[in-house]
Amino acid sequence: MRLKLVALAITTLAAMPIQAATQCFAGPGTYGAVTVTTSGSCTITSATAFPGGMQAIEIWDDAACTYTFSKPLATSSMRIHMADIDAGESTSISTNTGAYSVIAADVSGPIPGAIGGATLSASGGQVVNLSGEGSAIVSMTNSPPASITSLTLTHQGIGWVGYYAVCADDSAIVAPAAIPTLSEWALIGLSSILAMLGFSRMRRRQR
Repeated sequence: MRLKLVALAITTLAAMPIQAATQCFAGPGTYGAVTVTTSGSCTITSATAFPGGMQAIEIWDDAACTYTFSKPLATSSMRIHMADIDAGESTSISTNTGAYSVIAADVSGPIPGAIGGATLSASGGQVVNLSGEGSAIVSMTNSPPASITSLTLTHQGIGWVGYYAVCADDSAIVAPAAIPTLSEWALIGLSSILAMLGFSRMRRRQR
């Protein structure tokens, strides 16, 4: 019985999930557990494009910025923030697996406090703006790959700049199953259980 309890404790403690942290990145650098590099038109801007001091990059018309991640990130955790997208402009998205087709369910907004109060929409697999200045947060729900190692944003339009930032969970990584190991807290918990079992056995012997 005691062995079963110990085995159950080990299994439970080893299965404790690692808490992912949402990281938002504009330029290259290390964000939590993931390192990001950029290439192309990825100029960090001093403009306050998003609320809360979120850093942004600016992409000019007919230019693209590519983010490359040091680890595969779960696509379900990816959120692409867009601001100051003018009427007649559009944004296309692609990953290391190819072009991604944006659908209406992917686009939410406008973003309160961001540059652009107009609503963006999905058309022809892209994010588009039909009037005014718009902003949105775009997720990827249209049968995307489970994980990606790069993300490319292409801004197309009428000669103006668009502001972008990308957020994702740094531990939301799709990787092969590994042999479970015990964290520091799991070891403490296991030691406590073993100590209680040992104390219980000593008391029985004294009786």
